[in-house]
Amino acid sequence: MYNQTNTILKNFKNNKIISWIRYQNIIFLIWPFLALIIAIKNYRSPYSKNIVWLFTSFYGLTMVLVSDELDGARIISNFKYIAKYESISFFQFFVKEGFTDIIQPFLLFTVSRFTSDPRILFGILGLIFGYFFSRNVWLASELFKNQLNKNSLLYIFLFSIIIPIWEINGFRMWTAAHVLFYGISRYLFTGNKKYYFFIFLTPFIHFSFIFSVFVFFLFIALKNVSLNFIFTLFILSVIVNEINIEVSKYKDYFPEIYQSKIEGYSNKDWIEDMRIMRGEMRWWAKYHKKLLDLFMVISVIITFFLFKKKPKILDNYSLISFFKFSILFSSLTHFFSALPIGDSNRYIIVSNLFLSFSLIIFFGRKIKTIKIPLQLELSVIFIIFYSLVEFRLGLDRIGISTFIANIFNLWFFDDSKPLIVFIKELFIK
Repeated sequence: MYNQTNTILKNFKNNKIISWIRYQNIIFLIWPFLALIIAIKNYRSPYSKNIVWLFTSFYGLTMVLVSDELDGARIISNFKYIAKYESISFFQFFVKEGFTDIIQPFLLFTVSRFTSDPRILFGILGLIFGYFFSRNVWLASELFKNQLNKNSLLYIFLFSIIIPIWEINGFRMWTAAHVLFYGISRYLFTGNKKYYFFIFLTPFIHFSFIFSVFVFFLFIALKNVSLNFIFTLFILSVIVNEINIEVSKYKDYFPEIYQSKIEGYSNKDWIEDMRIMRGEMRWWAKYHKKLLDLFMVISVIITFFLFKKKPKILDNYSLISFFKFSILFSSLTHFFSALPIGDSNRYIIVSNLFLSFSLIIFFGRKIKTIKIPLQLELSVIFIIFYSLVEFRLGLDRIGISTFIANIFNLWFFDDSKPLIVFIKELFIK
């Protein structure tokens, strides 16, 4: 009788889950943006992450660009070129365009064989990016489950907007970042070496992630190094980050395939163009990433001394390993970003993805910690400011169809105007 009752309850629960999944899927087909809101509201549902995954692909289908200078515009240009010349082989396309990594050109070539519509291309890019993005955002709730406290949503939200879904505009760099986090975090928390595959995959998405692979295996080789040493290295790296090094002198030490990239990224004229472009940006757009880095530096200092005073706060080896790796990775990316190789500060953003997850570990779990005066209040103020800037920048790549269209009618929308342009025209005359 007891077993029969258990079976009935289990079947009822399974049927309820299946009904919920069907409900979410139907809502997504009718109105994807509403399905996204419902998924976020019901974030404890294990299927909600799949709605976020699907919505990221839908966003790719509806993405618009405010400027031809954005990476997405160059992706579209390459895609239209390869779609136009059907007789060209992948190898010819790869060599002619001078690619140094293989995933994006392979996707461009493959998709161009059956369509010339850039919307479908970005839908596929969004599907790939969205898988890793959604799994990474939901990692904390899956790892810690009932251990998460009310502050956890604040830090999970911060994690989600460091490299948000509209960054599929720069598919190579930011997809590689989320794949890297996916592989390293899963390996450190589970010890399963199958996640090496995702770590090794990242240089094929963006060639510069050879550096990240090197850092990971350096950490594995030196995993018993003391946290004190890593923290000292971190402080030193933050100071050195302000020093510029003439990296082009050392390009001959790199493989020949990468030398032209290094020459281009370290070219003084190119760097000067980058500086001019940043000079034309509004102050909040120019400095919000710098403020994020400052916030993370302060947070590392706080969490380091918090751990030294109360080591039981990291109550298992995997949490300690993740914390140590995050600081080491941030240290070496600060050293790397001291090199004038184009926009090398992007690698600090990648390391901040790891550091922000460390904040969830320290402040987002139901454990007794030392209360830090104003820590939560200052975090709230910063995260509000940072998120407002990120969402404002996102409006340059989001059209009205993202909010009102669905998978069936989006093909009839002539949505080439970013939402920010629409808002300005509506309110500024």
